[in-house]
Amino acid sequence: MGCAGLGCLGFIGLLDGAISGNIVGMAFGASMMFGATSLYLTQFVKSEYRGKRALEVIFAILMFSVSVFGYIITRNLILGAITPFIVVMIFIAFVASYFLPKIRARTLRESTLFAR
Repeated sequence: MGCAGLGCLGFIGLLDGAISGNIVGMAFGASMMFGATSLYLTQFVKSEYRGKRALEVIFAILMFSVSVFGYIITRNLILGAITPFIVVMIFIAFVASYFLPKIRARTLRESTLFAR
């Protein structure tokens, strides 16, 4: 399922939670929407502009913030378990985005040495 599908499911979850008064459903829906938006920016917007990176970070932080806010309000175990998972995934994403270009550059440099 693509970014648009995840965004639509998140929006439907947000609306369903709002109509039924279910805060957990609203938190899941909003988190999914923000995550899908961040994923779309990462995959399909080809730009090295700092504004794009800032938007990716903002949407990732919003995704985390909605989960934390939902947990604080409801004390729901599911939101409490998902929140640390989101933190770990965001940390891994930032670490990977920092180290992967350096690893690729080193690998490319070493592969050109072996080609000679």
